Amino acid sequence: MKNYLYFRLYGAMASWGETAVGTKRPTALHPGKAAVLGLLAAALGLDRDQDETFSQMSQAYGLAVLVESAGLPLRDYHTAQVPDRTQLKKMGGANTRAEELSAPKLGTILSSRDYRTDGLYYILLWQAAPNPPYGLAELADALKEPKYHLYLGRKSCPLGLPLQPKVIQATGLKQACGLLPEDLPKQFEKLIKAEAGGLFWEDTGREEAIRPRLTNPVRDLPLSRRRWQFAVRQEHFTPISELKRGD
Repeated sequence: MKNYLYFRLYGAMASWGETAVGTKRPTALHPGKAAVLGLLAAALGLDRDQDETFSQMSQAYGLAVLVESAGLPLRDYHTAQVPDRTQLKKMGGANTRAEELSAPKLGTILSSRDYRTDGLYYILLWQAAPNPPYGLAELADALKEPKYHLYLGRKSCPLGLPLQPKVIQATGLKQACGLLPEDLPKQFEKLIKAEAGGLFWEDTGREEAIRPRLTNPVRDLPLSRRRWQFAVRQEHFTPISELKRGD
């Protein structure tokens, strides 16, 4: 038997950041490893300059995300006034937004930010390396009483349901998915039935009971939170219909 930590993520809005180019800020269909580790780090009270701890956590836990509903896309169009680099240099930098706006000359930046609305996800974590920095039960306790505010990718995206963290035992990932609770409010039934859903997971050992339909490289393995650097990992996918939850 193997221990798994699960918790539920739902919000009216969420943004699971992908590689951003220029003024576009896209979102993935589901939370990646950087997003999940960031949520755990906030619950534990870690700061972004603790790179060594983040690096240990990246290697210490395996991740699977069961997507009940990826939600609908939403794009937010932004305009913002900012001083150019020359103005900032003359000012000696700006520590606050008010200081930025006090510059004698301002330019305008146009950008777009993408969100997912009504996304519902179950997160599964397991120990993938010896001597992890935190045990699964310790992570569950931190999620119940987080040190920092928890949100779904951006501070404007609060949690919409309790996380309900719990450590369970299963013979493998497929059985663990079948043990997840289904005590959602009735209004969620229509939302879930309208979505195909699926399981996204990474290999930290053989999962013979699940056959991946797709395997893709994703750049969401944190290398440095301070410099926003990420490495590539392999992520598998299989439709939720092949998991036969409840069997």
